[in-house]
Amino acid sequence: MRQAIDEDLTSTPGLERRRVRIVERPLTPYLQWEMQVFRHRTGADERIRILDAAEVRPLEARRLLPEVLTLDDTVFYEVLYAEEGEYSGARRVDDRAVVRACVDEIARLYDRGEDFRPFFEREVASLPHRR
Repeated sequence: MRQAIDEDLTSTPGLERRRVRIVERPLTPYLQWEMQVFRHRTGADERIRILDAAEVRPLEARRLLPEVLTLDDTVFYEVLYAEEGEYSGARRVDDRAVVRACVDEIARLYDRGEDFRPFFEREVASLPHRR
């Protein structure tokens, strides 16, 4: 399952929280639910961009892009999952060159993504609301 690429910069005053969500179609029930959560998060000033999975396929020649959480440009965490898909921990990366390359790639993906609101209105709002 694809997860968000999450760039969490809220720990530093004056910086924003941004997220790039890679989306495959058709939208799964989980993804439909997650989009409802994102609708509320964007109302709380989180900036979310949506990127179609086809846009990242060239980057995934060997494996799916990992779910990562960056904290400024000094450290990131790769979220780890067991084979069954359950969360199993995270791997800390603090090699400045690796972190910088990751942050730069996330910024490029973010720039290529579509703002969340138009995507939501076009692709999600008219779907039956799942509880």
